[in-house]
Amino acid sequence: MRFEFCVSPWTSEIMMWSDGEITQLTENLIEPNAPAINNLGQIAFTSKEPTDEGLQRTLKLWEDGTIEQLSDWGSPMDITDDLRMPIIRWHSDNGTWQVWYYRDRKFLQITDDPRWNRGASINERGEIAWMAGNFPNSGIKYMRLIRTGEADFDGHIDLKDAAAFQNCYTGEGDFDGTVGGFDRLCDCRFLDLDHDR
Repeated sequence: MRFEFCVSPWTSEIMMWSDGEITQLTENLIEPNAPAINNLGQIAFTSKEPTDEGLQRTLKLWEDGTIEQLSDWGSPMDITDDLRMPIIRWHSDNGTWQVWYYRDRKFLQITDDPRWNRGASINERGEIAWMAGNFPNSGIKYMRLIRTGEADFDGHIDLKDAAAFQNCYTGEGDFDGTVGGFDRLCDCRFLDLDHDR
């Protein structure tokens, strides 16, 4: 990020460092900030757009030189390689930040309470952790995946998942799913739907 706070309104640009080079990714946007990058070089960030009510925070995605607006609200906190991300959104009705989940081009609200929820992070499985509550009474919340029968978390339960289940309990070594190594001691729990193992 490059900021210029000596002007009003303040200005900023999102920059990317790669292979020793710095490239400016944004231009002519209003206050682009809060970038989050994944392993594929896709960058989610927020900027503002003028509306009839004033400036509105928007969620944008930079990929290979192209910027796409994903929503007319929200700030990204983190981003996975398959474009899942926790978003924080200001709720003016109760004056709080709340956590939302972006997956498959849809937004799902995770929190809805009178406390602030912010600072969210996501792992490659789509499990989210965030800070909940107002200082000094705050803590960490965690949204973990339930047992789905999925091994590779591609959104489909198919023969690959069945093979992974078999390998978890009868095979040798780890199942190598599309999202990386599948740990038999920990990750097999997603395949055991009736919790009998």
